[in-house]
Amino acid sequence: MGPVVHDSPAPTRLIVVAWPDGDAEPVGHDPRSRYVERFWLPVIGPSATWLIRRLADGLDAAPGGYPLDLVDVARTLGLGAGTSGRSPVRRALQRCARFDLLRLSDPRTIEVRRRVPPLLSRHVRLLPGSLRAEHRAWDLAQGDGAAPPEAPPDPPVGGPTNEWPHR
Repeated sequence: MGPVVHDSPAPTRLIVVAWPDGDAEPVGHDPRSRYVERFWLPVIGPSATWLIRRLADGLDAAPGGYPLDLVDVARTLGLGAGTSGRSPVRRALQRCARFDLLRLSDPRTIEVRRRVPPLLSRHVRLLPGSLRAEHRAWDLAQGDGAAPPEAPPDPPVGGPTNEWPHR
């Protein structure tokens, strides 16, 4: 699925709220954890990793949600001041959405996971060989030795989406 394209420019001010996720919260990892840095970063990239960490910091400070100025967050992450559909900050948002770390609940509101789930097996396959082995050892150290979970089913039609609008 490609991004949703709208006739009007995508907003540069968004509202960030927590994504209530009863599945990921018990087994997930803080976005600022070593797990996310070690295993998610090679999958989603550095800009998306820094962005998800910044969004988590904001939710720690304002658990009920907060306004996000995309120009400001882009500049503080070293991504420039652009916010067009192909700008680095929009690509980081799209990447987080593609990997279900955030989703749009409406055109101006993003829901962000407070806990990043363990990598799915399809994501583990994206890791370099040394990190795949390290991830397997990490899994075994957790006690169950089970393979990473498979992807969850797609969300119901009409609910929040991970499609990111751009122009």
